[in-house]
Amino acid sequence: MKDRILSFVILWTLIIAVPALLGTTGIAMLFTVFALATQREIYGLLDKIGSKATIKLGLIAGLIHCIGAFYGHKVGITLAESFAFSVVFVIIAHLFRPVSKRTFSAIGATIFGLTLAPLMLSFFAPIIQTGGITLAVWVIATAKFADVGGLLTGMAIGRHKLAPNLSPKKTWEGVFGGIALSVIIGSGAVVLFPSHFPEALTFFPALFISMACAISGICADLFESAIKREAKIKDSGKLFPGIGGAFDLTDSLLLAAPVASVLFSLLTKA
Repeated sequence: MKDRILSFVILWTLIIAVPALLGTTGIAMLFTVFALATQREIYGLLDKIGSKATIKLGLIAGLIHCIGAFYGHKVGITLAESFAFSVVFVIIAHLFRPVSKRTFSAIGATIFGLTLAPLMLSFFAPIIQTGGITLAVWVIATAKFADVGGLLTGMAIGRHKLAPNLSPKKTWEGVFGGIALSVIIGSGAVVLFPSHFPEALTFFPALFISMACAISGICADLFESAIKREAKIKDSGKLFPGIGGAFDLTDSLLLAAPVASVLFSLLTKA
């Protein structure tokens, strides 16, 4: 638990300090590093399952997409166009490699990792464009504090297992506790610091979106657990003591980011 708390403090210091010092460029670099690290670990898990990706090509494509996602809007390139270009790169690059019976499965595994990490995390780019760095940190907080609330509530009163075949320690009590903490933090931040958020993000929209981020984050965590269980490993890596690897850290954000981005888009256009 001490290692987990220390890693938690260090990571949140990075999340706050890097954007504060380097602005939008800093947070783009931070997301890119975590996206590529997560993508690399996903490829490692797929390899253990039997789906071997072309790792170097996948990571280059991931970098291409992250650059396009965070800076493409300046020249009119959308998130979809950036991702499509990175997929085209993967397919064309494989045409110049020796063809084997595993070529198509390698392309599929490579694009899967590209989709699950760089694409999903790149939805923070439109979130930043909508409400700045503060809104991105808000999404991270509402998604990740569902883990914290779930852990504490589960340890205290957890009795009913959520998905014992995937994650034996998760309980329904923990789920509700995690969602409650996310909602309190998400809606509370908007009420206490309204000038730091988009005008449309008032109490009730914040309550709903923070709940959606928490639920999608919990589902993403279960999805990662399913992959790790099939790969027969406990943690995706050892980058962060008490937490695990980059995938263990970003798992809840992989679904929370696109969900939040869509909801913010609907909110601002309403």
